[in-house]
Amino acid sequence: MTQSPQNHPSQSAPFQPAVQQSHVAAQPGTDPEAPLAVRFSLQADPHPGLLPRLFEPFSKRGLVPDRMSSRREGDSLRVEFALDAMPANAVHLVAGNLGQVIGVLDLAVTRAPTLAAVA
Repeated sequence: MTQSPQNHPSQSAPFQPAVQQSHVAAQPGTDPEAPLAVRFSLQADPHPGLLPRLFEPFSKRGLVPDRMSSRREGDSLRVEFALDAMPANAVHLVAGNLGQVIGVLDLAVTRAPTLAAVA
């Protein structure tokens, strides 16, 4: 029996990390493009050169994270980026790019309105 090329076991789809997104629901009458406080938390394989590649999705949009931390956890690396006021329309773009970085195993995005947007 001949298998079609798209069903061949050796041609599996590329790995895509799980992206979990949580956020605070927007209040009625608020600007959907208002800046958000955002945290990107990811787990990745600890490869040389990983950290510079993780900064690229921010830098190509002119964004500088307010905080960044990384720590080794067993055989993986936990990395977190936090931005206090990120344009809402850029959150999904950065999350998508981070999820495509080779070595990223898991990505979680947490959003909340900024204090300036609430005041």
